[in-house]
Amino acid sequence: AACRNLQVGEKFVYPSAYLIPSFFSPYGAKPFRIEPWGYQKLLQQWLPKPKEAIALASVLLVSAMVPVQDMLQDGRTFVQAVYRDSTNQFPREGLSSAKPRSVLLIAIDQDSINQAQLEIKGFKTQPMEREYLGKLVRQLSNSGAKVIGIDYLLHTQEPREEKLASAIQSAVSQQDTWFVFGVNQDKNRKVFPKIASPKWSLQGDITFFRWDMELPQDATCNKSCPFAYLLALSHQLHQQPNHGIGLNPNVESTTNFQQQVSQYLQQVSSQDNAIGRRPRYANASVKPKNLPLGMRYIIDFSIPPEQAYEHKPAWEFLKSDFPNIEQQVVIIASGGYDEAEDNFSLPLAIEYWCDPLNRTRKPPDTCPKVFTGGEAHAYMVHHFLSKHTIKLIPDSWMILLAALLGKGTTLVLLQQKPQKRHQSVLILVGATAVYGIIGLQAYISASILIPIALPSIILWFYII
Repeated sequence: AACRNLQVGEKFVYPSAYLIPSFFSPYGAKPFRIEPWGYQKLLQQWLPKPKEAIALASVLLVSAMVPVQDMLQDGRTFVQAVYRDSTNQFPREGLSSAKPRSVLLIAIDQDSINQAQLEIKGFKTQPMEREYLGKLVRQLSNSGAKVIGIDYLLHTQEPREEKLASAIQSAVSQQDTWFVFGVNQDKNRKVFPKIASPKWSLQGDITFFRWDMELPQDATCNKSCPFAYLLALSHQLHQQPNHGIGLNPNVESTTNFQQQVSQYLQQVSSQDNAIGRRPRYANASVKPKNLPLGMRYIIDFSIPPEQAYEHKPAWEFLKSDFPNIEQQVVIIASGGYDEAEDNFSLPLAIEYWCDPLNRTRKPPDTCPKVFTGGEAHAYMVHHFLSKHTIKLIPDSWMILLAALLGKGTTLVLLQQKPQKRHQSVLILVGATAVYGIIGLQAYISASILIPIALPSIILWFYII
């Protein structure tokens, strides 16, 4: 009736009414609309659908959770350890068993404590017995150690601390030994003054974010520095031919030793820049380049512990000789006893290196139940000295890139015939596998950790 009225009754009033699609088009036909064109059409195609937007937001949220990041990183380093072992791609400096490791970790484990309790009356582990630490320092000094780090907080006054202080001062006076003491900057827990003075020793912050390489704000350590970085820097400076010019620690010094080191590095750098030559302390600087926002350096557990550092229980060290100790950085740290405050769960990659069934190389005699902060610092010192730094690309970067790639792939697949589309999907399966292999190899060849799991998930969510 409405159509007839427009065609007959209102023909002269509304002569074009018959062109209205809603009245005269066939039943079920879609109303005519002007198609978007230019960038509007392109933008509309690339905008995520509600399900895609929800999936993308969910994956990004999950990737930002610290427990998830730890789990993914732990799993990835495990896979990298298996891949490195299977392809026999180990760092060259760790292939020779004759060459001494750059780091010697002296671990005070439960066996060492049991033996020490028989020799020292009133021995205690919390805080660590000062007399026992002094015994280790004296043995190190007699062996010729030049750089010693103590990964214990020595901020409180304890019985028999004079024996530790005497051993430290004797090593500095007679052997020119560089000492780096662990401190906690956030809690202002520094070395007790009667044990060691900052005028002839260095203090480094032992706190670190789980399995991250802690870097200083200033490469010359003008203010504070991480413990591992300061140890590596001390070793490099001590190895310099002219390290003794104003840099030897001196118990009679009246100025802060860390400031002396910082000023020396700044002075050498400014002199070389003035005449346009390569800085003479370039080899001493162990700080990696700054990374863009979101990227960070991580500890590489795909390298076996025995290639990164030499591990010796304290009781065994006291009964052994170490002819190459002068060339090593020595760290005294806890060895995983129950009262220690820096015990962590064992990384999966470390478990792999302990299991003789999963590797072609000789496993250690025993596999530890925990991973200590001292072992983490030993890894970091090794990485700084060998300039082995793994750069971790944030998951969010690759997730967004995978979402764009997945959206573009979906638009291409929708334009293909079903048979051709099936072939394209099979090709994408192979491409995903190739991406995973490239990511594993890039970790070794380019020292870059490219996320694989979450980006692959979001990519296939778009495609499927």
